[in-house]
Amino acid sequence: TNLNGVTMQSESSVLLGPCFDFTNVAQPWIDLNIWYQLNDLDLVVFEKSTNGGLNWTRIGNSGEGTNWYNVPQGVSTIGWHGNSGDWINAKHALDGCGGLSSVMLRVKIITGNAEQNAGFAVDDIKIYEAPQANVGIISIVSPLSNCGLSNNETVVVGVHNFGLAPQADFDVAYRINDGALITETVTDTVHPGETFSYVFTQSADFSSYINYKIVATTILAGDFDSSNDADSVVIANYPSVSAFPYVNDFETSSGGWFSSGINSSWEWGVPADTG
Repeated sequence: TNLNGVTMQSESSVLLGPCFDFTNVAQPWIDLNIWYQLNDLDLVVFEKSTNGGLNWTRIGNSGEGTNWYNVPQGVSTIGWHGNSGDWINAKHALDGCGGLSSVMLRVKIITGNAEQNAGFAVDDIKIYEAPQANVGIISIVSPLSNCGLSNNETVVVGVHNFGLAPQADFDVAYRINDGALITETVTDTVHPGETFSYVFTQSADFSSYINYKIVATTILAGDFDSSNDADSVVIANYPSVSAFPYVNDFETSSGGWFSSGINSSWEWGVPADTG
């Protein structure tokens, strides 16, 4: 988008690719390097057409694949927004394209009329058959931030089979902050394209009133793509208050209040600033 300057105001433009014949490809994947500098309300999506460009549909959702879309806080539209910071590698299945004789692909950018930025760049596009062995964590289902979490919470993760072969008897693991790695084995068969909810038998302690970072990962021998193996989430345990009136003068402790969010800056204590 405009190699010599910023995007246009209220721009709606596309980078259109050739027609792809996937007659002999059961599940095509796309792999590309991207770089973007956008406003949060600007939008870039990857789309497909299976009827010669008459209709276009978005490929994928945020949280799928690898670096596939991002939705900043306060933004509801699914796509790439904001600033990637550097070149990143993005991957996603070309859902619904396998076996079709004519598929068109495009990148679409939509900008607003606020301050313009450098835009969106694409390089090193690769399209290939999905691998046989490729599993990963697509979500951390439980626990989530809540009031009064206990020291015996059940950990549930979504394990997705991105490959073409059924998988069973592979390991999954999770770690909380800098704690020990808890590893268990998935004995159920996870079929291609299926997301399986694995319930760990080893429970976890979330009883302190702090932010916890939980990281979950799959461990599969011969896994084609390790970049989608792991997922993480920050979980907060909030104190429960039932006595009123509630008063907190912050003289002796934080009283269960703590900071969260992106680049948060609140903390309890005597300010060290001069102002």
